[in-house]
Parts: sequence; structure tokens; C-alpha cells
Amino acid sequence: MARVWLPIGAAIRNPKTERQAILMRLKQLNYHVVGAEDPEMVEMSQLRDILAMCEEKAKIPEILTPRPRYTKKQVGEALKDLKEFKDARAAGRRRLY
Repeated sequence: MARVWLPIGAAIRNPKTERQAILMRLKQLNYHVVGAEDPEMVEMSQLRDILAMCEEKAKIPEILTPRPRYTKKQVGEALKDLKEFKDARAAGRRRLY
């Protein structure tokens, strides 16, 4: 009979217990606690504390994006002016800036 080996936590789709839900969340955060599946090795209170610590570490500060120098309207006008300049040069007309 063939056996299928799944990665740890792959079979937990819909957690039925709080332990499975915590293990699934730890898997999403890319953490693995040795012996977490066994209630005799790791208590639920310890798992909750570990999860809280991992979620605290996983918080990523928001990346502040700089405000644009020019508005979209100004960029559009500049591109339009550049196109007119290139068209005038291509047609042989002189256009000075």
C-alpha cells in the first residue's frame, strides 16, 4: 500500500481544536514548535504565549511612501509638451525651450 507524506501542518485545513488552530497560525508565520502536537510536552498556555510572541515579532511596520513631487496633471502636461517638442523637431521646425 502506498503512503503519502505531507509536510507538517499541511493536513490541518479546518482546525477542530484550539491547539490545531494555534499550530496552523504558527505555520502561517513560518514557526514550528517542537512537540507542539503532543499535549503532554507543551501546554496550551505555553502555546498561546508562543503564538503571541511570534505574532509580535511578525508585525511589520508600514512602509511610508514619499509623496509624489508632481501631480498627475503636471506629469501629463509635461509629457504632452515633450511630444509637441519632438514632433516639431521631426518636422524640421525649430522650437526653443
